[in-house]
Amino acid sequence: MARPVLICDDEWERLNRIGDRIIDFYESGDYGIYLIKCNNPLVRETFGTVYQVAIKRMDMMFADYVSQFMRTSGRISRRDVEVAVNKIKEWVREYGDIAVVSFNERKMDRYKYILDRMGIENDIHTFYDRTRGGAMHRYIIIHR
Repeated sequence: MARPVLICDDEWERLNRIGDRIIDFYESGDYGIYLIKCNNPLVRETFGTVYQVAIKRMDMMFADYVSQFMRTSGRISRRDVEVAVNKIKEWVREYGDIAVVSFNERKMDRYKYILDRMGIENDIHTFYDRTRGGAMHRYIIIHR
């Protein structure tokens, strides 16, 4: 797959270096949503799936810890949210359960709210992150 427009060179190289792949994506304006197939066996062990949804704005990197805490000033149109949600539903039908993960608890609350409002079956869980000083973080699993 060719590199999506909103994925910068550094982000693309990092994904390729660790063996993760963008399977599909939807980009509109400054925002994009990506289905990532993760190569790390710990991902399956922790989340029960190798698939993750990544959400990003053009000037941020979805795999960067610091970027996950940056405040965004732009708004996403309701139409783009609906298209993104339909894309997630399509991915779940095709690939099965998908994880949504962010170290930013406020974003996790927002993602959960949007998924619930759009009628997407999901559960929120907690995992122990050894890479961040043993912190506990939440993740969402979207179900078929």
